[in-house]
Amino acid sequence: MFPVGISISLTGKYREQGENALNGLRLWEDYVNSTGGLALGNTAGREAITLRYLDDESKVEQCPKNIERLIRDGIQLLFGPYSSGLTGAAAAAAAAEGKILWNHGGACESAYSAHASSVISVLSPARTYLWNLPDLIAHRKLPVNKLVVLVASQRKFPSEVASGLADSCRRHGLEICQVEISRRKFEPIQLIQTALDQDPGCLVTIGQYDEEIKVFEHRAVFHKIDLAVCVAAGVSAFYRDLSRMAEGIVGPSQWEPGSCLRPDLGPDDGWFCQQYYRHFRKTPDYTAGQAFACGLIMQKCLGAASDPAARALRAAALRLDCQTFYGRFHLDPSGAQSGHQPLLVQWESGRKHVVWPPDREKSPGGNQQRNF
Repeated sequence: MFPVGISISLTGKYREQGENALNGLRLWEDYVNSTGGLALGNTAGREAITLRYLDDESKVEQCPKNIERLIRDGIQLLFGPYSSGLTGAAAAAAAAEGKILWNHGGACESAYSAHASSVISVLSPARTYLWNLPDLIAHRKLPVNKLVVLVASQRKFPSEVASGLADSCRRHGLEICQVEISRRKFEPIQLIQTALDQDPGCLVTIGQYDEEIKVFEHRAVFHKIDLAVCVAAGVSAFYRDLSRMAEGIVGPSQWEPGSCLRPDLGPDDGWFCQQYYRHFRKTPDYTAGQAFACGLIMQKCLGAASDPAARALRAAALRLDCQTFYGRFHLDPSGAQSGHQPLLVQWESGRKHVVWPPDREKSPGGNQQRNF
């Protein structure tokens, strides 16, 4: 058996996302073993794999300890955790030992920039999360000239998302204003009123999950908003926590079931969703999809590399241009993910529906899209 390992959150604030990601990798483990095992470089043979996981408890200080322990136990292939902060800590530990970290859950590039040559990412970077929001506004012909963004800019992930959105707004000639979310003195009503005083057509929140939930718990005070956007709206828990108050809100997602993409690597979307439900009795979220896809990419690179050393695996990843059910994988010359593009989804009738890009648009309303 060929061991692969992961440090993942099974307790703490990232527990739900961590469990979903681990389930995605468990399904990938079954897929690899049921299809003949892992091809190891130029050798003719294949080996079954076994997945070993350690709980990082959603703590930055625990993550490198787990990575170091996995490496001491002889595990050469390492998957990263969920969350940019934890991914940065795991990347540092992997790089110190000359290992690659296969990244499915850390979108904030600055979190691991010091160790970028040791990280291979399948997911879209944070700066692209809301890049297409101005395109959606134009596509729907919404009377939006100004966006007001409630953002925790002192934190890396929100800062990168907001920076990408600001660049895109400038490209489209849209005015954008930022209102700072202070963790020390968080007052949702005051933040909302400050935003509404600027008469925006679109209100955007980019903060931590609990902050964004508290803002939209007060959505009854929103007035004259054509579109409300929330980074947290991309996860299924968003509707569970807000119920009908989530209706109409738009958010980014790395992947959604029913993508109908035609993969040239691995199973299609239908197989993944069906098997995931059969194993875990629930519909997969994007966190599960991207973890499974990360396994497929690692598997492909390992088969194409001359050996499992970091340099050979990175060279194989830089050459690779393919599509899984999760979307395209392609790295630019610096090693940043440039092929995969995030989606925009909107909550309608208790479900997420893809609203961007237009060729992936799926809504019970057809072409008559609901606004906020």
